[in-house]
Amino acid sequence: MGHVTLHSLAPLLQVFDMPTSCRFYRDVLGFEVVTDSGGGDRADWVWFRHGEVHLMLNTAYEADTRPSGPDAARRAAHEDTGLFFSCRDLDDLYEHLTHHRVQAEPPKTAPYGMRQLYAKDPDGYSLCFQWPTEHHSGALRPSSDEGAVIADLEQRLARAWVAKDRASIESLLAPEWSVTDPAGRILTRQAVLDETFASDERQIETMTVDEVEVRLLGEVAVATGRTRATGSYRGQRASVVLRFTDVFHHRDGSWLVVASQGTLVGT
Repeated sequence: MGHVTLHSLAPLLQVFDMPTSCRFYRDVLGFEVVTDSGGGDRADWVWFRHGEVHLMLNTAYEADTRPSGPDAARRAAHEDTGLFFSCRDLDDLYEHLTHHRVQAEPPKTAPYGMRQLYAKDPDGYSLCFQWPTEHHSGALRPSSDEGAVIADLEQRLARAWVAKDRASIESLLAPEWSVTDPAGRILTRQAVLDETFASDERQIETMTVDEVEVRLLGEVAVATGRTRATGSYRGQRASVVLRFTDVFHHRDGSWLVVASQGTLVGT
């Protein structure tokens, strides 16, 4: 499927009372009608949208499900079906739903850091509205101001290389980290650590990082910048200027470098 791009998902719900279900999703939850099969609330199918969320309702007839009869059919078709939505204002939503006499449970916090509210639509489908708790929101949704955090991590990493602070370096480099050096070699994390700490052949005396720019892409960030370093390799002193690119991944509440590349631009 490498050539196929999937853009959106529109769940299809079978409903037994189209007018009632339409009023629920339109008037209670605020969905807008995109199109229908004709007939408005009494159409055979209706396509709704709420921001980036899409949903389709389709009329279900008793002959479409077993066992027969509306109540039995509802239980058979819907008891294991649920929809999940992201919603920040769960307390306001709960008051809104109860005002409209919608069957709903008060918001509660799940063990894995999500605050959740469960409700039922007119056909018995389970609806879960959720949002990360404050403690977990950073791990699940990196915010735009974290660009400054990543820029600071670049400075910390530079200081750690000069100080030969192995613990700090290992805490910032992901286990799968690799670097493409100016000579075009691809070096693993272990190879770089061995070269740095297993011998005295490479000495870094100074390292400064500037012109750092960070692009946040959800849980991934790309940092570019300039490094100026002085030191020696096998007794030969050197001073270099590099342009670097570091790719960060946000996991378990921290940013880790997963890949790096350096290009020599001056000595």
